[in-house]
Amino acid sequence: MTNQHPETIKFKKVSQSRDILRRFLKNRPAIGGMIILCLLLILFIGGCILIPEQRCYDVSGTPFQGPSAEHWFGTDHIGRDVFARVVHGSKISMTIGIGSTVISVALGSLIGAVCGYFGGRVDNIIMRFFDIIMCIPGMLLIIALVAALGIGVGNLLIAMIVSMVPGTVRFVRSTVLNLTDMEYIQCAKTYGTGNFTIIVRHVLPNALGPIIILMASNVAAAIMSAASFSFLGFGVQPPTPEWGAMVAESRQYMRQAPHLTIFPGLAIVIAAMSINLIGDGLRDALDPRLKD
Repeated sequence: MTNQHPETIKFKKVSQSRDILRRFLKNRPAIGGMIILCLLLILFIGGCILIPEQRCYDVSGTPFQGPSAEHWFGTDHIGRDVFARVVHGSKISMTIGIGSTVISVALGSLIGAVCGYFGGRVDNIIMRFFDIIMCIPGMLLIIALVAALGIGVGNLLIAMIVSMVPGTVRFVRSTVLNLTDMEYIQCAKTYGTGNFTIIVRHVLPNALGPIIILMASNVAAAIMSAASFSFLGFGVQPPTPEWGAMVAESRQYMRQAPHLTIFPGLAIVIAAMSINLIGDGLRDALDPRLKD
């Protein structure tokens, strides 16, 4: 009789990053949002490179001209090219939306991690301070800060960061509180690892999934907020092109020339929608409870 050796079954271990990417790619709305956002970025970046900024202020066109081969989105009430203004207006809207989110999430994550990790008196003092700020409605807080600092893009950016940090701190703190009792954190403390090193190398990386989801949702909200405050006159001032300011400037001509409002309004909606779809896909991909 010959000895027959049973076949050895080998299991290929799938890395966590590949598993997350696989689940994200299976989410069709998220992929659709990614494609739309990439097309928007290509359009805006390419347009900003190919179309001179001076064309945003050129009044040589015929006022209230509809979309045509010469002016893709038509012209406004004084003959300026709407397509050029929408393209160059994306720089300000995207800068405010992405910049305020990145800075607020970075500051809020660090403060929230410190509060959740140390707890005690430090946590109590910091959180009571942010509780006071969160008692003020976000829109009212931003308007008050812009009124105090002065109207402008930079001051609007600062006001939005101040209004977004408290919510980020509370969110990250609650996430970190669930991590501080984990065995690997206790093990790092036992080996004498410094608190700052534990926060940066162990706590924040393990809270990265929820933070990324928060950032994606905040970017869309920040773009909408930037356009809203420019619409109300607290952000970008005419004749500088910006989506919200363009809608505000053309609202009195909605019946006469609806394209003046439709195109910048669509830019706001499509940009925010695509980012929200990506955020939902990231949430589903990073949530371990949704593994198939």
